[in-house]
Amino acid sequence: MDKTREYEDIILKLKDASAELQKAIGQLETRIADSDQPDLIENVPARAPEPEKKYTFTEVRTIIAGKAREGFTSTVKMLLSKHGATKLSEIKEEDYSSLVSDAEEFCRKIPAEEINRVVETIKAGPNAGQLNALFEHQFATSAQDLKEEHYASFLWDARGLINAR
Repeated sequence: MDKTREYEDIILKLKDASAELQKAIGQLETRIADSDQPDLIENVPARAPEPEKKYTFTEVRTIIAGKAREGFTSTVKMLLSKHGATKLSEIKEEDYSSLVSDAEEFCRKIPAEEINRVVETIKAGPNAGQLNALFEHQFATSAQDLKEEHYASFLWDARGLINAR
């Protein structure tokens, strides 16, 4: 019964969001119709993608050491392992940006709600049958059983499952 109430709340929120989107679309259509520029959207300059930052070994070491000092030592070790290394000096220079990006993403307090969203995404996808193996890999049987120190590793592996579509 509790799930039914939760689903009803979600449906209500989606309906409200849909109504807001319809209102915004109507306002935009009116603005375009009243505009001197029928090609209003085409006149917006395209944004160039930002180039990937190049890091030096010293910068990477500073960032990774900072994450370890913040209490993410096991996550840092997991990231090094996922990048094929046991220590920072074994990371290739071309992988520095990727490692820093992963550290920024995974070396943070991950809320249980994020884990639950990822689990639901996997359940709805083609790799739903591999979810139990993913939990077993993290010494758990479900999201509720998953220990907080394994959240980052779980998200890393889950991202691989989701992107393997």
